[in-house]
Amino acid sequence: MAEDEKRQGAAGTRDRKILVCVDGSENSRVAAAFAARLARLTGAHLSLLHVLHLPTFSHWVNIKSQMKREIREQAEAMVGEIAKGVEESCGIMPEFFILEGLPRERIIETAQEDRAIRMVVVGASGEQGHRRSVVAGSLARHLGDRLTTDLPCPLLVVPPHMEEDELCEGIDSLVR
Repeated sequence: MAEDEKRQGAAGTRDRKILVCVDGSENSRVAAAFAARLARLTGAHLSLLHVLHLPTFSHWVNIKSQMKREIREQAEAMVGEIAKGVEESCGIMPEFFILEGLPRERIIETAQEDRAIRMVVVGASGEQGHRRSVVAGSLARHLGDRLTTDLPCPLLVVPPHMEEDELCEGIDSLVR
């Protein structure tokens, strides 16, 4: 029976995921680095999520598909760059998702749909589009209410202006 428990424990470890939300800002990159190190230390998979909050294209009907394609390509390049950095620095290759919609809604939906997600990590400030923040803007106003209420897992908010050394120093001390 102890052998079965060990196998279940190992399988449970492989099935755990940490979801980190990235928008290309420096704070979201630090949050990704923090989440990557946490995933490595706990044996969890790392998932990157970027939400495209596309502008309405009603007055640009003729170029709507081209603009959407360009926005998506930029997002793919940004998320790919972060994934590459995570692989180089931590030795793990994250999966990533690029979804369209409102960031708050898509983060909650993603975490609710994938029960392997055990934690959501976000930067406390960031940029999306023209100085619009994933968390500091509309998401921050609902952070306490909506995210912490509707997420089926803990939410970790990485403070702004933190250096990777400061964050990782704390993590390293936990495993000693």
